[in-house]
Amino acid sequence: MTQNAKIVELLRNLGFCAHDLDGDGTDFFFKFRQVNYLLMNNNDDENFIRIAIPQVFSVSKENRTMAYHVIERLGYVLKYVKAGISEDDVWLYYEHYVDDDAEPSEELIEHIIRSLHAGYTWFKDALDNYSGEDEEGDDDDDLDFDVDDDLGIDDDTDDDDSSDADEG
Repeated sequence: MTQNAKIVELLRNLGFCAHDLDGDGTDFFFKFRQVNYLLMNNNDDENFIRIAIPQVFSVSKENRTMAYHVIERLGYVLKYVKAGISEDDVWLYYEHYVDDDAEPSEELIEHIIRSLHAGYTWFKDALDNYSGEDEEGDDDDDLDFDVDDDLGIDDDTDDDDSSDADEG
């Protein structure tokens, strides 16, 4: 069983409806909180997991500098989420290596999805609050964003939050 086939099975266990993107069983898409996610194939390394949120923001000549600034800040604020520009669109990525003797888990996949969603929310908020000024020492506290809240971390409960998965 391929790594992506294992991930698709885990996604389904978590309540997601993963759809084969191009019919060849390598790339899959699913939704979480009305955002499209893409499980990307990596034939070169079966131990490598890459999940992305495609086309988060359309980059033009007029907003390219803003996009670069927000992408750079994202790298400082969120440890695991990466952003890049592909064909004039910003994409968010989470990449993870799974050792040969380990298997991906539901907890790992849920963490990846929630981390990406936190990155998506942060990125959209940062765009909305972008002033063009890069003040030294600015740590984006003015965005009033709580990563733990968006990741669904709550120390008082241990609820399964897979009900956020979109089924279609």
